[in-house]
Formats: sequence, C-alpha cells, structure tokens
Amino acid sequence: MYIQVGGAVLTSATIYLAVAEIRNRTHYNSHTLRESRERLEALRKPATIPENSKPYIARPSLIETMKDRWNDELEGIWRWAQSLDSVRIREGLEEKTGNIVRNLQK
Repeated sequence: MYIQVGGAVLTSATIYLAVAEIRNRTHYNSHTLRESRERLEALRKPATIPENSKPYIARPSLIETMKDRWNDELEGIWRWAQSLDSVRIREGLEEKTGNIVRNLQK
C-alpha cells in the first residue's frame, strides 16, 4: 500500500512540475513573441516627426526677435482685416445709424 501511495505522490509531483514548467515556458514564449511583434510593427510605421509651427532659427539679437514678432502680429492683423465682410459691416452700421436717427426723431 505504501508503495502505491508513494508511486501516486511521485507521479502527481512529476506531472505538477512538468505542467508548471510548460506553463512558465509558454508565458515566456508568449512574452517574447509579443515583444518581437511590437518591434516589427514599429519598423513598419513611418517615423513621426514632431510638427513645429515654425522651425527654430537662431536669432542674432533680441531686437531682431522683437522685430520678427512685431511683423508677425502685423501680418495677423492684416489677414484678419482682409477676412472681414465689409458689405455686412456697412449694412449693420447703416441699420444702427437708422435706428438712432429714428429714435431721435420720436
């Protein structure tokens, strides 16, 4: 009887250790394959270049930088002024002026 129990314990311990080893190797292989896939996918993707609105240009002095900022602001104001609808603004002013005149006449 003791021999049969000893054999069962030995067999079950051997099976348990074998299953544990297989599980560990499977986990390791899975992890390695995932890493390999990620690296290969990273090679296929195009390199991302950070998008700067303007590339960095070394300025000779603070005065030159201030001039450039001033010019950028003026260009922005000019573009904004060009985007305005002068007909709509004129009609709005005419309407407001007409309302003021009518109110004054009353």
